Amino acid sequence: GLRFLLEAFAKVSPERPEATLLIVDAGRGWEYFEELSKQLGIAKKVTFTGGLYEDDLRNAYQNASMLVMPSLNESFGMVCVEAMACGIPVVATKVGVLPEIIESGKSGFIVSPSDPPSMAEKIMYILDNPEVAQKFGVLARRNAEKLSWSGSAEKTNDVLLSALLDCTKDKS
Repeated sequence: GLRFLLEAFAKVSPERPEATLLIVDAGRGWEYFEELSKQLGIAKKVTFTGGLYEDDLRNAYQNASMLVMPSLNESFGMVCVEAMACGIPVVATKVGVLPEIIESGKSGFIVSPSDPPSMAEKIMYILDNPEVAQKFGVLARRNAEKLSWSGSAEKTNDVLLSALLDCTKDKS
């Protein structure tokens, strides 16, 4: 999906000349994407970091206007949850559980996979509307808290307690 993000950013860049793109850990084959960014004329605005960990990753999230997750397939979307926990709105593709994690139009946007024009539109919307981006970020953080270990444990506890109460009612 990274190719589609670069194509989307090539549409964003002329419209929003101040925008830059930070690509964290492009994985194997990052040289291809670096070359593609040159072909698209955006190489000077795109930075490939390689892997970032702990404080460096947290700083990258906190300095970002948004996270764009252009996945073509995704199992859970931990990167989205990490960004959301930092109060960052997310633009992600409609794959895996991402539509369940991100409330489109409330904590970010869900776009169709391999759709650079739609992705570019949502990126520009967030860049152009900082007050909306801030609201998205607040809700994103709340949603991420629900996905934390303590949030999951609390939900599990509620389900078990409800089941126990139902069993008790049936016996009386």
